[in-house]
Amino acid sequence: MVPDYRTLPDFARSTRRSWTLEPAGALARSHPGITRWVPQNLGNPFLLSYLMPRGSEVMVHFVNYWQELRRADGMRAREVNYWILGRPRTAAAPRWSVWRNVLHWQE
Repeated sequence: MVPDYRTLPDFARSTRRSWTLEPAGALARSHPGITRWVPQNLGNPFLLSYLMPRGSEVMVHFVNYWQELRRADGMRAREVNYWILGRPRTAAAPRWSVWRNVLHWQE
């Protein structure tokens, strides 16, 4: 545990340390000579599990179908870009509304 990111740990005793992506990125940006790297091809980038009771084939089918829908509509790629790769999200267009789109009133 690092109690305060303003005071670095003693790196003389080791050549590498492991942190989660976000704190490691902040540390690397604020201290020259420290590099953040992300391991590749270690399996699922989302540390997520769906616990289901035995004999719940219907639920397994539903979750698998939902994941395929999210992959097909690009949600998975957007989430990987934002949460794993740290890329900024694109600004979404405002939702359709009667106020703006029909009556043409400004907000």
